[in-house]
Amino acid sequence: MIFNSKHRWRKRGIGITASKYGLGGNWFKEIARVSVFAFDGSVEINHSGVEMGQGIDTKVAQVASMALCVPLSHILTGEKSSNSQPNCMATLASATSEICCAAMLDACNIINERLAPYKADVIKKSKDNETQLSDYDVFIKAVRAADQDRVCLSSEGWAAPK
Repeated sequence: MIFNSKHRWRKRGIGITASKYGLGGNWFKEIARVSVFAFDGSVEINHSGVEMGQGIDTKVAQVASMALCVPLSHILTGEKSSNSQPNCMATLASATSEICCAAMLDACNIINERLAPYKADVIKKSKDNETQLSDYDVFIKAVRAADQDRVCLSSEGWAAPK
């Protein structure tokens, strides 16, 4: 206030400008892929975003880790390629991170649906044996049982802004 009253032409203050990215529509979509390896329960993830310092790989890996109950150290991020994630759009601002996370959650939910009966069976058996299993142990046992039944342990998820 004092500075502004003493200087006729130079002023100091705070300016606020509203902005909106035009990300709506069907043209902006992202894909994520999850592959679970039955041998050790490790998970490879791929997404269509480009990591350029914004932390998109870490964010998407954290979503997969939480959704599948797998330690983050067991999540591997695959290479980025239009061969494995086709028909996607450019990486734009932070919106791509959020949309790739939503796509990853969609892909993980598909895996969880496939594993649900196996997880229920593992939990039932552990209660019958009066043993306590961690969420990750339940995941590993369910994945191995599903693999024996030839259940597909990979999935794709798509997401777009609404």
